Amino acid sequence: MKGDVLFGKLRPYLAKVFLAEQEGIATTEALVLVSDAVLLPAFLKHLLLSDEFINAVSATTFGAKMPRANWDAIGGLPILLPPRDEQQQIVAFLDWKTGQIDALIARKKELLEKLKEKRIAVITQAVTQGLNPRRPMRDSGTPWLGKVPEHWHVMRLKDYGRLVGGAGFPVDEQGLTDEELPFYKVGDLKEAADGRT
Repeated sequence: MKGDVLFGKLRPYLAKVFLAEQEGIATTEALVLVSDAVLLPAFLKHLLLSDEFINAVSATTFGAKMPRANWDAIGGLPILLPPRDEQQQIVAFLDWKTGQIDALIARKKELLEKLKEKRIAVITQAVTQGLNPRRPMRDSGTPWLGKVPEHWHVMRLKDYGRLVGGAGFPVDEQGLTDEELPFYKVGDLKEAADGRT
């Protein structure tokens, strides 16, 4: 129902909390919390997102690979409950402050995207045109390469390198990068391409 607060019970350390703004149906992986007149739903949402609450819930989970929280454990946790008017003030402050933070994050993400594009452009220019932009250029004869420095050769990759297939490892041994011979997954390649490694 509108005003219900949904708490993701699977891997609760991910802090998946949602305040329903309309009628709907929830999966069994969500605990649907219906607050009474004393506890504001918006305050409850912020309370459930707090580090202290998430840590307390995580300490009660069961299951190793996919830990889950249950209502008996969560329902038994003590919470702080300010008067209703103070809850409203706290909610208003948090909505304003988190709105500012979200806007800053959006601007930073936009900047990071632009920097990523710039990074790719710098790499592309350096490896296809060299470091001296005034150097004489010629048509490479390959459409995707375009013009290249006059003194550069256009050769086939396979003439200067070879393909070696990757090794197959059981899933539980994949991603071990602290060993003498680290194991690289496709995800590791993506991180490198994104400039995170």
